[in-house]
Amino acid sequence: MKPVDIDKYWCTVAEVYSNNQLVQLQQIRDVMVWANSKYKYNCPHWGGVEKAFTQARSQKKGIFLRGNAIPPWEWRKRK
Repeated sequence: MKPVDIDKYWCTVAEVYSNNQLVQLQQIRDVMVWANSKYKYNCPHWGGVEKAFTQARSQKKGIFLRGNAIPPWEWRKRK
């Protein structure tokens, strides 16, 4: 784990690795999570995460199948 920031709740924001692979990047490729750009300035590998997210979205994979996906933080604001 490589800490990159602290969020507004004082939780550590980090890049997480398993077997030397960035876990968040694989989650994006598998369309399991939404790429949150809020902390991208401190994330050394944001470019790869953003590229994978853009590809998943344009290919309408996983959560993007229906075309009406919204970020989880936006969804929570509506509830």
